[in-house]
This record gives sequence, C-alpha cells and structure tokens, in this order.
Amino acid sequence: MSLPVIVLAGGPGTGLQLLTRGEPKVLLRIAGRAVIEYVLGNLLELNMRRVLVVTDRPGALEPVLERYRRLGLELEVIEQCGVGVEAALLSVKDYVRGYVLIYYGDTLLPKEGVETILSSFLAYSTSTLMLVPEEDVRLYGAVRVDAEGFVTEFIEKPSRELEGYYAFGGLMIVNTEFFKLLEQYENFEVAMSKLIKLRRVRSSIWSGWWVDIGFPWDLLRANYFVLSSLERSFISSRARIASTAVIEGPVVIEDGAEIEHHAVIKGPVYIGRNSYVATHTLVRDYTTVEEESTIFSFTEVTWSSIQPRATIGRATYLGFSVVGSEAVIEPNVVTKVIMKERIWKERPIEVVRRGRKIMKLGSYIGKGARVPAGKVLEPGAVVE
Repeated sequence: MSLPVIVLAGGPGTGLQLLTRGEPKVLLRIAGRAVIEYVLGNLLELNMRRVLVVTDRPGALEPVLERYRRLGLELEVIEQCGVGVEAALLSVKDYVRGYVLIYYGDTLLPKEGVETILSSFLAYSTSTLMLVPEEDVRLYGAVRVDAEGFVTEFIEKPSRELEGYYAFGGLMIVNTEFFKLLEQYENFEVAMSKLIKLRRVRSSIWSGWWVDIGFPWDLLRANYFVLSSLERSFISSRARIASTAVIEGPVVIEDGAEIEHHAVIKGPVYIGRNSYVATHTLVRDYTTVEEESTIFSFTEVTWSSIQPRATIGRATYLGFSVVGSEAVIEPNVVTKVIMKERIWKERPIEVVRRGRKIMKLGSYIGKGARVPAGKVLEPGAVVE
C-alpha cells in the first residue's frame, strides 16, 4: 500500500527512565533487535516504504535507521520540537498530504495487526483507530465504539477503570483535518474528540498479540511473544558451545557467544552476540540475554530481559526480571517472584502450576545499577 507512515520514536519513556537514562526507549533490545526495528520490519514486509521518523534524538537512532535504508525503506528523520505526543505530531504537520498511518514506535505486534487497520481503512475510507481488548485501559487510552464499529468516545488518560472500553493500540490513520484540530487545540484528546464529532471515525479491532512498551515489565511480555514465534533453533557457527553444554530448542545463539561446560540453555531463549554463559548455569523460558552480557556459574535465569553488557554474578537466581544495560548483579543475589497482590501499573506474568494460577514478577534493575552481593529482592523491587 502507498499510504505514507509517520513513526513516533521520541522520548525515553516516563515509566522506563531507569532503563533508558535519557536515551530513546525505542532502542531497548528484545531478542537482538531494538524495539523500533520490529516497527520498521513490519513496514518493510508490507512494502510501506515512505516513512517519516519523529524523534528528539535523531543521532541516537541513525545507526538503526541506516540499516533499514539499505534494505529499501525511504526514511526521513524529523527532529521533534517539544515534549509529548502533541509536539511530535505537530513537528510533522507540514509534511502531511491526505491520509497517513501514524505508528507509535513503542508498539509491538505482528504485521497482521497492521494489515487489519489498513484493510479497515480501505473498506471505509475514513479515519481509523486500531483498538485492542484490554481488561484495564488506564495505561493506554480508552475508546468506546458503537454497535456498527464507529468510535464514539476517546479518553487519552483515564483516571479509573472503565468497563466496555477498548484500549487504543498505538496505530491510527488520519488526515490533515486531524492535524489542523491538533494545531488549534494543542491537546491530543480534545483534537480526537472533535474529530469524532465531525466525522465518522472507524475502529479496527485487533485481538492478536500486542505489547505497548511503556514499563519494564512490558519487556517480559514482549519476550514471550517474540520468542514464542521461534520455529527452530539458530546457532551461529561462530559461537563456542562446550561439548557438555545442553541446548534444548528453540534457541538463538549469536556470533561470538560462549556457552561453557555443563551449562543448560532451555528454550525458547535468545543469547546475543559475544555473550558468555558460565559453567553449571541454567538459562530458560523466555529469557533474552542481549549482546556482550555475562552470566557467571551456578546461576539460574528464567523469563528475564538482560539488556546489553549486563553482568549476572555467581550463584544468583534471576526470575521474571529486567536488567538494564551495564548493570551488575553481584554474587548470591535472589529475586523473589511470587506476588501476593497486584498493583495496577505492574503487569505480573500469570503462570499456571498444578491447576493454580500464580502471579510472578521479579525485580527492575536500572541501567548501570549495582545490586550488592547476597541481596534478597522482593517481588517488584526497583534498584536504581
């Protein structure tokens, strides 16, 4: 489809500040790729090549964007002026001619989700919002639709739980009329509400997998969906795998990775470039170990996101946790993972064991943070 695309890729993310430390959140890694690469990859597969990327840190994104230019995307970078989604959109208003697809750069979903909103737009030729069924819409924006599938109400940041509303899914197709309203009112919710009153805005319901990367725990959900799509193992010929290491797929082990004797990698798992897994260590179940990270001996890691150049010390248990880049966990650290009650902003992983549903959530270790030896971290603990 020839519809031009605007990708919103600015800001470190309010809920991710300790992980990003001012860098764009779309550069956080999931199984060897930056978040924004999943967006650009979808656009490339769908042959949507005319793409404007709006960001407040164009230099930081340039290495990633250059790779996708070489793959065929016609990428132009617009520097964001100001803070927030309103500022991002107004930064590109002069480039909009007719309808455009606006794609939030922190939204992960398969390309079929993008195809769904495109199909809806083609059928109705009107502004269209992608919506997803979520139990609690407070983190995403709440949208109500009528029996015919047209949008009747949009609330950007609801302050309480709302029944009968969908979550805004981070993709929308709008035209110059919306940008004029946004310029007039300088408020996204007001502009969208005005558009809903002026025109019939169509909903496109996506019920497949979808993750909005707004908090650390969202990386764990992203790990699940991305790694679940692995159909077979890929082990680089440039990786060093000891003869007594046990590899159970599906796993990805990249160039330069080293897996020592008696280590067990039980997939689905991703081991990034030049990473090191020491002897008698277990890495399993939806864990991503990003490039140049180190896991020392007699350690167990399960369902965790370890960002680049992090270090996990000897005899540590790391479960359902997110570890920022260059963070250090010293030896003999334990993350407790079973939550007794759920806090609404946190998204624990629900695991069923022997017919019983258990909510599990580990710790959030910030970029460059250090966890002292022997520390026991409670579920949901934050280490700055």
